[in-house]
Amino acid sequence: MITISAAQLRACDMQVDRAFRSSLADHIAEFSPVLAGILGEQGCHRVVECSLANGRRHGFERRGPLKLYLELTLLRGSWFDTDPQYRPLRSTLLSGDEDLVRAETLRRQTAEYAAAVAGPGAILVADALERLQELRDPAPIAHGKTEFECCLEAFEAVYPEKLNFIGRLAFGRLDQRARGFASRMGARLRRSHWSILALMLAFGHGCMSDPLYPWISGTLEKREGLSPDDRIAHLERKGRRWLSHVLMKIERG
Repeated sequence: MITISAAQLRACDMQVDRAFRSSLADHIAEFSPVLAGILGEQGCHRVVECSLANGRRHGFERRGPLKLYLELTLLRGSWFDTDPQYRPLRSTLLSGDEDLVRAETLRRQTAEYAAAVAGPGAILVADALERLQELRDPAPIAHGKTEFECCLEAFEAVYPEKLNFIGRLAFGRLDQRARGFASRMGARLRRSHWSILALMLAFGHGCMSDPLYPWISGTLEKREGLSPDDRIAHLERKGRRWLSHVLMKIERG
């Protein structure tokens, strides 16, 4: 009879866990090769650790649901679970159902979102990105309208499918977060607020400190001679280049 000690079992569990984490890092390269190339090996492992911690915080323990949580992280940002844009996903995560049941619901909700917001072959995304390239300056505040209403109309003209899907309330909450972030940085220009909001809509409300996008936090770091508005303007240019790259990938199929 072979006896396996508790220490041997723990060592085996640790080995299995390491192998699973490594497989998730490899999955990032399969799921999003461009993102994996930018993040590098260490960056991919940081994203995996963050995703596993968030997924397990929501009671996900099985490998299938945890892998799905990582995929949702790659699609919607590391903190999609608290993002106003994705409230249905948060409701599912907090439903209390078994993780396999919640994972299946999350898959369905993600498919519904893609159909309504991305469209076949991501054609709606491509159209929105092309319109975004033309949105260079904040629209003037029209008589009788608030700054928020002008902002809402401008972004709805860029991506009506997304704004219609997430709703005015969610957009308003995201707008407040963008304003708060810009204010804490000390930014003064309306364009800075609009730029931050556009980035949150594109990359998730936590993108300013998301391990998925270290180029965002790195660009916003204080630099000698650069004001907060200058740093945000530099970040906007980087964001436009990123989104232009996405647009080219979509056009190439």
